[in-house]
Amino acid sequence: MGGQGTPTGNGAASSLEATGRPDQEAVSTLLVGDSIAFTIARAMGEVAHRFPVRAQHGTMIGCGIARGGPIRDAGLTVNVPDDCGRWPDVWRHCVDSHPVDVAAVLVGRWEVVDRVHAGRWTHVGDPDFDAYLRRELELGIEILQGAGAQVLLVTAPYCRQVGPDGCDFPQNEPGRTDRFNVLLAEVAADCVGVEVVDLNARLCPDGNYVEEIEGMVLRRGDGIHLTRAASTWVAEWLLAEMVALGRSDRLGAVG
Repeated sequence: MGGQGTPTGNGAASSLEATGRPDQEAVSTLLVGDSIAFTIARAMGEVAHRFPVRAQHGTMIGCGIARGGPIRDAGLTVNVPDDCGRWPDVWRHCVDSHPVDVAAVLVGRWEVVDRVHAGRWTHVGDPDFDAYLRRELELGIEILQGAGAQVLLVTAPYCRQVGPDGCDFPQNEPGRTDRFNVLLAEVAADCVGVEVVDLNARLCPDGNYVEEIEGMVLRRGDGIHLTRAASTWVAEWLLAEMVALGRSDRLGAVG
């Protein structure tokens, strides 16, 4: 089972504001989520000037929306940072601090690992744990929509985290990520003002994990986080999606 430890990262929240066009036409965007979201958020800060946006993020390194633990990560039984349980407070702080037109949620990395929940080891695909994840997603949507934001749920990408001896880990199973992404779609279908954008399809075309697309290396050596080039590529795509959603809502309100 492995020894005791802590996941990479400390659960700290980060924020930025990069204004592309400081006028009433700018769409105020927010990205919340885990460390994969953090790498994209940093790239957003570099490319936001190309878009009519005011961008901010409230990502938490080492944290998803599933709370409690411990978890099994990369063959080790590890404790979850205490700060991870504060993600609802972090999201509330973000929407209370700045107006938000469109909020994107990118989690899943920590939702597909084995985890102790309600006193037993479980993982996504277990009906009770799936119901819990739905409630967490609904809570996050409630927080974001309570501030007037439209919500984009971003699908989790497949990962391929390999141990030093080449061993594989359960969280790499595509079926786990697929199941989590189905939950996203189900929650979105049940909620007004919530849409899904498919990052997994963008990074993993044809339903397969790939190392590169058209010569662009997608992942760092850990098989999880995006390279700088891939982060920029995704940031531009996601900002365009958020702007389109924000503007369509305004047009609908005017019409």
